[in-house]
Amino acid sequence: MACLKCLEKEPRRRYGSAEALADDLERWLRHEPIQARPASTFQRIAKWGRRHPGEALLLALLALTFAGGFIGVGWQSAGRQHALMQSRRSLYVARIALVEQAWTATRYFSPTDIRSLPAATTGT
Repeated sequence: MACLKCLEKEPRRRYGSAEALADDLERWLRHEPIQARPASTFQRIAKWGRRHPGEALLLALLALTFAGGFIGVGWQSAGRQHALMQSRRSLYVARIALVEQAWTATRYFSPTDIRSLPAATTGT
């Protein structure tokens, strides 16, 4: 790790002096924690992107395409759900209107008219 820290391209990521490097190497020899740390995942990805800009651009475009596709499918699904709920609501309102119409029509029957209606059958 110490060697990699010495070879960093960005000066701020390298050791500040030869003395700092010597201290870190002495710590390493004594099996103590050293100052040098491996590059983070983000740093490694950024370095790879700088080394391979064409592939990085293609991967970024692919990721954007997938993200756009998922968003589009979700949007379309939400629209279909909304349309389905509206059609169910309209069907419910139409059925209620039919029931009200039937109720109004049967409410004005005379008792003799009601007696002439077929009797309801029971399951017993």
